[in-house]
Amino acid sequence: MRNPFLLRASEAVSDEEFAAYFAPGVLDLLPSAAEQWREPLFIQSAPGGGKTSLFRLFTPGVLRRVIGLKQSERPELYARLRELKVITDDRISVLGISLACRSSFSRIERLSASDATKEAGFISLINARVVLATLRAASSFAQLRYPTELTKLTLQSSCEIPGLPEFPTEGDKLFAWASEIETALFEAFDSFSVSEVRLPSQREMFSFEWLSRLSIACLDNDFPTSRLLMIDDAHDLHPNQRRLLIDEAVKSRAGIGIWLAERLQSLDPDQMLSEGALGGRDYSAYVRIERAWSQSQKAFEKFVAGIGDRRVAMADDVHYRSIGQLLGSRIELGTPERQRLLEATDRYRGPFIDGTQATFYQPLIRAIESGELSDPLEVAIRWCALSIIAERDRRKVQKAFEFIDTTPRDPDDVLSSQLRGAAELFVSSECRLPYYYGLHRLAEESSWNVDQFLRLSGDFFEEISAAVIVGEPRELSPQKQEQRLIRVADSAFSEIELRVPLGVEVQRLIDGIGRLASSITRQPNAPYAPGVTGIGLAVQDKARLIAALPKISDGDGKLAFAIATCLANNLLEPRDDVRSKGQQWYVLYLNRLLCVKYRLPLSYGGWRPVTLESLERWMASGYREERRLVEVQGEP
Repeated sequence: MRNPFLLRASEAVSDEEFAAYFAPGVLDLLPSAAEQWREPLFIQSAPGGGKTSLFRLFTPGVLRRVIGLKQSERPELYARLRELKVITDDRISVLGISLACRSSFSRIERLSASDATKEAGFISLINARVVLATLRAASSFAQLRYPTELTKLTLQSSCEIPGLPEFPTEGDKLFAWASEIETALFEAFDSFSVSEVRLPSQREMFSFEWLSRLSIACLDNDFPTSRLLMIDDAHDLHPNQRRLLIDEAVKSRAGIGIWLAERLQSLDPDQMLSEGALGGRDYSAYVRIERAWSQSQKAFEKFVAGIGDRRVAMADDVHYRSIGQLLGSRIELGTPERQRLLEATDRYRGPFIDGTQATFYQPLIRAIESGELSDPLEVAIRWCALSIIAERDRRKVQKAFEFIDTTPRDPDDVLSSQLRGAAELFVSSECRLPYYYGLHRLAEESSWNVDQFLRLSGDFFEEISAAVIVGEPRELSPQKQEQRLIRVADSAFSEIELRVPLGVEVQRLIDGIGRLASSITRQPNAPYAPGVTGIGLAVQDKARLIAALPKISDGDGKLAFAIATCLANNLLEPRDDVRSKGQQWYVLYLNRLLCVKYRLPLSYGGWRPVTLESLERWMASGYREERRLVEVQGEP
């Protein structure tokens, strides 16, 4: 059985398949239609954020399939593209032109030539590639074979191209001109001496202006007047090339849409640590995909659920139509599980049966026992929540050396969502019951990243496929979901060492944060209910890290580089200017999949202040429990 979650939509499927299961929710992250087709837009994410898939949606072949599917199969996507004015009256209104920054660009910087010569070579190649990408997009729009039918295209532009006869001209002549530039550069790559070949020497990046003034004719085709140039994989460029390309895109004011997508790893470490993703430069607009999704958990869950539903529908021999149907959402309690829950409930309830506590907490006890609760798990969770409240009260008395406050407690305290979340985590751990299961938590565990969602879903589907083969139920039980997730989480942690710069140090840093969070989360008074999943740095410490760059040999500089690496690879999620107790903090939350490794909740809001010195010690020699960090008295 083919696992549909292992397919990467941006590369491995046909335009028809792509149009059939593209999830339109990501379009909500874009600026309004009025801004898109005349201003630069910079799109950034960690690997797997969905940048390339987004770009592919706007190519002519995919848009033609969307129009074909129209209202019958993809009404939401069709309507959204109409709102963005990409489609008008069943016609494509924007010519999407896709250009990937492959390794041939960065190879120019390795030539034994002057900086000016290499810059001219890069500019020449950009100009040539924009022309070739435009010819390819125009051929796709007119449904011509590329490049054999380029003679059927006639192009006109008031912007002159050096070395070409005056416009109008045929597509094959432009193709020959651009191919000659590519050939000259490839010969330079293969040559021992640049002096042996003639490098292209264009000094002006005219291709943006050329594209904005271009008109295309081909038989009866009415080409769109709006143009969208989508430059992907800008992180593969040499830093000098990237800076030049961005500056040219911003200052060109060509009046066309220029979108540039890159991984966060292309940013300098100080830019990653700074509040602005683009280092404070005057760019028109940018979208940080993971950060944008983090503004709405519900929107992201709907988005990935749509992806999952369409992938499930593609699968053979699985007769469900949604990913939610494949994921069991109710724990089946057998005799051993029920016995463990009853024993745990008796322990939680014991101190409240008679005596002072029974009287003092009577309103809360009545709240627990109200109604007819037949679910032993829910009963255990409620009594555990009350035991957490009692432990908090006990610690307050010990700390303040005073009698406990006799003010009547609000019965809703024991049923609050945060306290209930902590109690659920405690009970599931103590009674060996699954905690990480269901579609809602699968979306949370994806940490705003499409590739992470596909990885987790694909692993689940492998288990489901095996069950189908042997005739077992297709629904994946909560127990099996958690088992698979823990394995994937452990694997993701192990991969850090080999996948990122300073891999060993970064892995130790993540482990230190995870183990600190776990030690605090498991305290019986649940001080940061439902639990700790991150750390907080004082704003002056953040400034100290930025000041230590670009040196990475000393403690602060190395730590700054490690944190920037975590941010670029979605291992940590930043929150700027968090206010707590009159202070500002820079909070770093663990990737939610890593929370699974340390059996932490998946919520945000629980974090613990740490010093740079502690983080540097963990990074150098591993985590050692520090009492001043772990001990938290009373409520936060």
